[in-house]
Amino acid sequence: MSLGCLVVSLVCFLVSLECLLVSLECLLVSLGCLVVSLVCFLVSLECLLVSLECLLVSLGCLVVSLVCFLVSLECLLVSLGCLLDTRSRLPLCPDTCDKDENSVKTFHENIP
Repeated sequence: MSLGCLVVSLVCFLVSLECLLVSLECLLVSLGCLVVSLVCFLVSLECLLVSLECLLVSLGCLVVSLVCFLVSLECLLVSLGCLLDTRSRLPLCPDTCDKDENSVKTFHENIP
């Protein structure tokens, strides 16, 4: 009887050892999955940060383009104003000269 109990105990011990090994294997697989999930999370986070950086760069470019457009528009309006002002401006002459064409012409010819 004692030999039968010893065999049964040995079988139970081996089954328990196998269960322990299977549990350790499951634990290692779970840790591997956790590491893979963590790496995927970090890659996703990096992609998110890169996308955010690209968005900020794009917004910066948009602001620079808008400023350049506004400066160009201002230059165009100033040029147009100067062009219109030059065409509509009458020759100026000081209060001391007559306002006829000869006086104005003579006055402008005397300007160095």
